[in-house]
Amino acid sequence: MKRSLQIEGSSKVIDNPTWEEVLETLKKIDGENVTEASLEISSGSLMIGGGNIINGRRVYVVEYFPNHDSLDTLMLRNVSVEPNNEYEAISIQQVSVDQPKEFLVEFKDVIPAFLYFFEHGSLANELTWEHP
Repeated sequence: MKRSLQIEGSSKVIDNPTWEEVLETLKKIDGENVTEASLEISSGSLMIGGGNIINGRRVYVVEYFPNHDSLDTLMLRNVSVEPNNEYEAISIQQVSVDQPKEFLVEFKDVIPAFLYFFEHGSLANELTWEHP
């Protein structure tokens, strides 16, 4: 399966990255120096943004963009947060973006989402994905 890892838009591209390269990139997402990366394969791309520290926790958004319909995106949902129309500002490609709190996830949720996508080219069923 052909893969491409894009960091901060297309400012850096790694063709056919190893899982270790993907993981090291994910660890660099800090809300300041590196705020976005996406893993692209034939079926679509999985994007991570943020890394900002909010209330003592580093949080991220993870969004899936299918190639066949870029409007039919899915976001990794934080099931411990009830939807309540509350938002937090996080950085994506160095721009502050308001995101619903229920879509802000911690790094422990990011890893299985990206690992499964890396290995299988699809979204992990054991995680909760919803339309934004």
